[in-house]
Amino acid sequence: MLPDFPASKRKYKDWADELVRLIFKVEAPVIALLKKVKQHEGKLFAYERERGEMIEPSYTTATSEIEVHISEAPNMTPEKLIEKLKAVAKDLAKQQEEPLFETLTSLSEESGTVVKGSGEPLNPDLLIEVLEKLDIDFDHKTGQPRMPTIVVSPQLNIEEKLKEWEADKKAKIKYQTLIEKKRQEWRDRESNRKLVD
Repeated sequence: MLPDFPASKRKYKDWADELVRLIFKVEAPVIALLKKVKQHEGKLFAYERERGEMIEPSYTTATSEIEVHISEAPNMTPEKLIEKLKAVAKDLAKQQEEPLFETLTSLSEESGTVVKGSGEPLNPDLLIEVLEKLDIDFDHKTGQPRMPTIVVSPQLNIEEKLKEWEADKKAKIKYQTLIEKKRQEWRDRESNRKLVD
């Protein structure tokens, strides 16, 4: 009988699992931001939209495999194993992010919050049009806006563009006007909220 090392196996499995989780967060940063909820039993879940509509989505499975052939074992270095684990994390990220963005696109189209650039490069007017369609909340203590998370392609170099737009006086005035409008909308929402008895 060959010797077995359960403690060592468990240690390496935990290490591999943690590495896949860390790489997954890099590969799927939007999903990494989302709140996670563990469902301990049952196969169904539902939620209610603001308009009172009940939604009962179904779970989807994301799986990936790692294979190490016997011929690879003698030359398997930690670096080669890490590359295989990276491939697993990337595969899982793709399987989970694609349906998320499909759902977000569908919901955005349904709610009328889609802004079509019609081939225009991203500019301050388009960004303000996007923000115009969203509810923006404000910090009760500081009065500062709690800006929503906006997901854009990395190729857009959004950080550089935001710096340019901050220096543009016209864009800055439009933005400040929008923020004041959103502040008033927020105040109206807050004053119309029903408080629990």
